[in-house]
Amino acid sequence: EETDEQRNSRLAVMGQRSQERRAEGTDEQRNSRLSAMVQHARERRLNVIEGQNQHQIQTFYAARTVLNRRTQLWRNGQSLSEMRRVVFPG
Repeated sequence: EETDEQRNSRLAVMGQRSQERRAEGTDEQRNSRLSAMVQHARERRLNVIEGQNQHQIQTFYAARTVLNRRTQLWRNGQSLSEMRRVVFPG
């Protein structure tokens, strides 16, 4: 039969193991949260870069369109003031 001392020792060991399992679970949860945060930060950075690239592409095409239009007008013999009026109306 188990003595009080043996039972107390066994319960102490069980309590220690339970506490260790809880700590492991907490570490896993923290690591999982940190991993999700890092992934989210990466995605945000990529979205910012993608937005900047898209803006640069739009700016390039707008400038190219203006240049092409002005070149067409110049080839047709129109003056600079006429070109400005067509390209930048208003």
